[in-house]
Amino acid sequence: RRLQASRKPALIAGSAVLALIPGLMFAAPANAAESISPQQLQATIASNSKLIAQKLQVSAAVSDGSLQKENYVAGAIAGIVAAESGPNGPEVAVALAQALQYGGEREKIVETALTYLGDPYALGGASHDGIDCSGLTMVAYATVGISLVHYVPSQDAVAAPISEADAQPGDLVFFNDDEHVALYLGGGMIIEAPDYGIPVRIVSLNTWSGIGYHFGRILQS
Repeated sequence: RRLQASRKPALIAGSAVLALIPGLMFAAPANAAESISPQQLQATIASNSKLIAQKLQVSAAVSDGSLQKENYVAGAIAGIVAAESGPNGPEVAVALAQALQYGGEREKIVETALTYLGDPYALGGASHDGIDCSGLTMVAYATVGISLVHYVPSQDAVAAPISEADAQPGDLVFFNDDEHVALYLGGGMIIEAPDYGIPVRIVSLNTWSGIGYHFGRILQS
């Protein structure tokens, strides 16, 4: 596998994140008393980005709320991730915010994968202590009751081939060398556990060079 240069996500979200949030937000909830206030949001943003991914899962934040509230939290998470994603930041923000509003099993799969953002790579791993590419897709799909074998070729074998144009959040991206799989977010963006020394991250498919890839679908809805 040949990777272009990448950098480890920053541990602390600072002023760059705060500057991005307003432009990424959707309409703030009218019932602000029942939602996350700007002060609460800024306090949360001041903590590290991995904590954001783990604690501000959209399903928990909006379990008794409205779509407006969901948009608000999704925009915040997208802004934080975008601030750490270099030149692909705007594309990451759009893809992530849309994926987090998709609904149903696809949204749950993406949310689960996000809780591993920043966790270390470990061959054969499937926990926050260390995880590999097929481990990430396996644990993400397990949250919607789908059991996958912890092995890239086996996951590829049970996935129905689809085109990139038809791919939706939660579909899988398989690399043609049968050594890597990633979870598709949309807009050409993936979340992946790539290799030793590189934590779980969100990147453009263009980050990979020299290896072809194809899309697969396990969810039929």
